[in-house]
Amino acid sequence: MGQKATYKVSNWKELSRSLVNRGNLTVWISDEAIATWNSTTPTERKGRTRTYSDLAIETALTLRCYP
Repeated sequence: MGQKATYKVSNWKELSRSLVNRGNLTVWISDEAIATWNSTTPTERKGRTRTYSDLAIETALTLRCYP
């Protein structure tokens, strides 16, 4: 087996910033989805009215499925 490659860090500021930002995820949601995020349709069932639309719930479950 060969030797492990070694690298010399020349830009510590950039390295530190990248280590802080690793694991961050940006999710872009369309304006149409945001406009329909809250549920405005009344339900025919008894109990509390819906807070979130079906689209919001499906989006949250989709994001949760992929770790």
